Amino acid sequence: PPLHGLAGILESWRSILELPPPIKVSHIRGEIIRGLALVTCMEQIEETQLSATNVFVWEDGQWKMAFHQSGISQAIENSDFNPNGSLH
Repeated sequence: PPLHGLAGILESWRSILELPPPIKVSHIRGEIIRGLALVTCMEQIEETQLSATNVFVWEDGQWKMAFHQSGISQAIENSDFNPNGSLH
């Protein structure tokens, strides 16, 4: 279910970071536009396939996550993936 409110979101992150599940990441795509990095990928957590979007900002000499969103997605066949292809 969706999380609402800062307290619920922070508690969710705390529980994930204290005992993170094994996550297989694939199909990573990224673009850097000035001080902003946009990264998309597929995440496999047990039997669940997720499509994720992450936004990072360059701050104080390092990349810091500013946004993360993921949702259940259909599985992507590796043979269809072209890392040099267009994002559109």
